[in-house]
Amino acid sequence: MKALFGVLYIIGALKNGHRSTKDMWKSDSCNIDILKCAMSEKRFLFLLRCIRFDDIRGREERKKLDKMTHIRKVFDDFTMNCKKSYALSEYVTLDEKLQSFGGRCPFRQYMPNKPAKYGIKIFALCDSVNCYTSNLEVYVRTQPAGPYSVNNSAASITKRMVNIIYNSGRNVTMDNWFTSIPLADDLLKKKVTIIGTIRKKQERISYKANKNKIVILISTMHHDKQIAQVNKEKLKPEIIMDYNRTKSGVDTMDYMTENYTVARTSARWPLTIFYALMNIGGIN
Repeated sequence: MKALFGVLYIIGALKNGHRSTKDMWKSDSCNIDILKCAMSEKRFLFLLRCIRFDDIRGREERKKLDKMTHIRKVFDDFTMNCKKSYALSEYVTLDEKLQSFGGRCPFRQYMPNKPAKYGIKIFALCDSVNCYTSNLEVYVRTQPAGPYSVNNSAASITKRMVNIIYNSGRNVTMDNWFTSIPLADDLLKKKVTIIGTIRKKQERISYKANKNKIVILISTMHHDKQIAQVNKEKLKPEIIMDYNRTKSGVDTMDYMTENYTVARTSARWPLTIFYALMNIGGIN
């Protein structure tokens, strides 16, 4: 199994995630020699076909409580290790990523603004400085009544994702899907500040970047509309500068994982989630 994971990481590091296995293992100068040293193509495909992340015995009963039971333990263990292994900087980013998937899945999402359009939505909390991913949650729509049933409102998701930085004085940057004034007040009581874009009906500070674009933000880290200065030249409001500087943690992580993806085409959504964990683990 370690050899399998190693082969997947080599394929990803060489940006061959979308290359056919036949092409990578074929006997000519275009192959990847180190893959043959690890295992044969037949063995590689056999392991990917047979790999599972839970015991099929009792799965039907577990599914009555948890839609993600097929990979729940692996996912939770991975996330716990991410939380324990690194101390985040003072700025973190909360956003969503879409893991491309075209097969059958009870919680597959359609997101027209994403390149993949269809896939599994994963919320991620990342360090804004180096894009380390510290917390993850798969959006599975409504869970059955039981221990995994949670509130899927934007405010509840945000609180679950950022509870690891409560009482730390850190700042979280997020977009207008997550941000609201009541949420900002609640997090401030937990000694967590926010910078986020916000919808017009909740307007607090607005900034007209150009003739046709108005950006509306809320911040509990800033206390005025001070304009940032560089070499005595006035630029943008500090809230805008800080938002631009800290907003891209998850987007950068998503770009890097897709650029060096280990994912192979699969019709099984647990394997797709596992590929996402391998990608994030590699970046971390």
